[in-house]
Amino acid sequence: MSKNLFWVCVVLWMGVAVPGWGATYEITGNHGTSTTDCKNLADAIKPNTLAIGDTIRMTGGTGYWDSPYILTTGATSMSDRVTTEITGGSHYFDKVRCSFYRWNGAAAFTFTVSGADTMVSAKQVYNWNPGGIWTVKKGATVTVGSDRSDDCYMAHGAQLNLETGGSLTLPRLNIIAPSQDPDGPAIVNVSGQSSLVITDYLTLRAGRDANVENSVDRHSILNLYGGGNTITIGGTFSAVNSENPAKPSELNVFIDSTGASCIQVKGSVSIKPLAISAGLAGGLVPLSGKEWTILEKLGGGGTFSVWGNQDLGLFDLTAGTTSATLGLSANDRAQAAGEYFSINETVEITEDFQECGWLEWDTAPNRLLEMMLTFSGGTEGTWDNFTEFLLTDWEELGYTATSDAETGTISIVGMFTNDVLAWDFTPFNTEFAANYALLSVGNAEVPEPATWMLLLALVGGMAMFRKRLLGVRKGDLHG
Repeated sequence: MSKNLFWVCVVLWMGVAVPGWGATYEITGNHGTSTTDCKNLADAIKPNTLAIGDTIRMTGGTGYWDSPYILTTGATSMSDRVTTEITGGSHYFDKVRCSFYRWNGAAAFTFTVSGADTMVSAKQVYNWNPGGIWTVKKGATVTVGSDRSDDCYMAHGAQLNLETGGSLTLPRLNIIAPSQDPDGPAIVNVSGQSSLVITDYLTLRAGRDANVENSVDRHSILNLYGGGNTITIGGTFSAVNSENPAKPSELNVFIDSTGASCIQVKGSVSIKPLAISAGLAGGLVPLSGKEWTILEKLGGGGTFSVWGNQDLGLFDLTAGTTSATLGLSANDRAQAAGEYFSINETVEITEDFQECGWLEWDTAPNRLLEMMLTFSGGTEGTWDNFTEFLLTDWEELGYTATSDAETGTISIVGMFTNDVLAWDFTPFNTEFAANYALLSVGNAEVPEPATWMLLLALVGGMAMFRKRLLGVRKGDLHG
């Protein structure tokens, strides 16, 4: 073994941070004094310089940064695959260019802000990085100023994720995938009761440029997961296509046990080129209610009715002048009109609804139940994937679930407070070339813990009484 290779092994074994080898730089304390007295992030990690795979971690303090050092400067690759994690403190950035777009590089820059006590502000944000990911989560707050009209771009395969109570406020947001871009759509995901407040406009762009050689068709995507998210647009909400793209930009709404989120628009709307889809956030979902408002216009011109009413599979879209709603399709109700699911009942699912459908109670049970489901179909080796697809959200909601691959059954125990059970296995069956189908749904009451304690006490009391009775009889025999 050469000496160089020996020392490489020693360094890796000891976990020593080596620039260019996935080093981590911890930045704590206070840096700078105001927005006019910012410090260069390079000074905080000197004498080192950033390289591929490095991580910058800020865990507290107050920082004012002029910050372009953490971003690429055009044709260089200094911050390819660099991760920035901010998990505490208050930080101001003059500009955040999450790797400025480069035509001849495959960068992947991640910028994560996390924690309820974490606040970040920036004068200007670009995310023009192929694979660049911005994430705001766990109650963290990010505010972007209004330095110029193009202050926040999401482009070139970039992602913006708001999750678990993350909050982002900014003047304008352009979700744009340029026609020459080979890196896929730009995506914004909002989930986990998070907040996206845009004081001016939101624009989703798609298209191709017939005048550009090797032009490809690209589009933008806005995904909304579950209810409880706040999405407010103070100005115009628009979708823009160029050169009649084959694939327009998308608004995808995923509904879970918390319902669906609503985008409120205070200005005008111009969204005819925007494609809309709706689906469940999981394969098997408990729902409260059967209809949700997903778009609401509070002022300005335009109308949602340009979409018309649409059949979106399990859901129907009703688009009016000032609002758009999603409702469970009556055609997918796995019960005859006037029929409802009852406590201690088993419902056999007919073939038309075995892959996609829904059941409802007359009123929410609000009881501790065991729900029993029987399935058929599938392909070899896919049962574990299928049950994960169905049960992840249930377990997060506090239910206890068990499954048996041999019998094709699943048991879910918990307090059922929803009045609808919906399922759609189509995405899973398509991806795994499977044919899972729901054959039956049954439920039975589970005694409350207090009831169990009472029963145990009664059984115990009866046992003691029997023991004493036997003792008395035994004494009589020997008396």
